[in-house]
Amino acid sequence: MGCVSKAREVDELREMVRRERLDEDVCIKNVMIGMYSRCGRVGFARMVFDGMVEKDLVLWSLMIEGYGRVDLYFKALEVFKEMRVSGIVIDYVASLDVKIAELAARSLFELDAKNLGHYILLSNVYTSLGKIEEANRIRSLMKRK
Repeated sequence: MGCVSKAREVDELREMVRRERLDEDVCIKNVMIGMYSRCGRVGFARMVFDGMVEKDLVLWSLMIEGYGRVDLYFKALEVFKEMRVSGIVIDYVASLDVKIAELAARSLFELDAKNLGHYILLSNVYTSLGKIEEANRIRSLMKRK
């Protein structure tokens, strides 16, 4: 679905979904989250996302991607961490999100190299994936800061 740039069009689409009683359909919610995320309207995407009881790998990935698209890298990393805590198993597709998380963390390091929270977050991502050497490397970097 293309990017809906006008707030009125988004509101009309959302109202149509409610009117047709499609707002509980998981596929429709996936589309809405994807549309909002790709258009940079991650606040709307997050509202739909948070309203879902069961979240699959696709939904988590859409939210991570959405935050990354609008340069909210720390939020992307937070969602990645939430996904891991929720028990979602990462497969090949989600491993791309790991790359996004790594790129986001590196951008955060460039912006604020003294903030140890960025190092801890990336280290936790690596640890949760069983990438102990990478996690230890990040911890070593952190100790030097």
